[in-house]
Amino acid sequence: MWYNFSYRIMFQGDAMRIILCDDDEQILDQLQKYLREYHESAHLAQPEYAVYSNGDALLASESRASALRADIAFLDVEMPGRNGINIGALLREKNPKIKIFIVTSYLDYLDDAMKFHVFRYLSKPIDKARLFRNFKEALYQISMEAEK
Repeated sequence: MWYNFSYRIMFQGDAMRIILCDDDEQILDQLQKYLREYHESAHLAQPEYAVYSNGDALLASESRASALRADIAFLDVEMPGRNGINIGALLREKNPKIKIFIVTSYLDYLDDAMKFHVFRYLSKPIDKARLFRNFKEALYQISMEAEK
């Protein structure tokens, strides 16, 4: 109960904002489906999604709409243009509180991701139970930070 209560206070009428960036449309669809399912099962308001197929499009959109502050970002590593590691570091620079999930098939980038304090490194294919568990932890951390 306290968890949902903290979540509702934290956003106070504003929807949570989640960035999804991957060049694989199936992964984008799967992430949205799973996250919607999570919110429904936890009886939480659905978040706003900003969905991008590459890092350059994300950066162009985010710089034009600097007021669009995301709470959580799910980033692929290997995609056209800038990779997810670079994008994550830039997002972290703009918003130190953002929770960044790297979602990839490549384990070679783990050290690079840790340099900018990625929240979680999830492997593809996406395991729904693991995603839910880690997403819940992200919500908990966001709620704890909001109470400070």
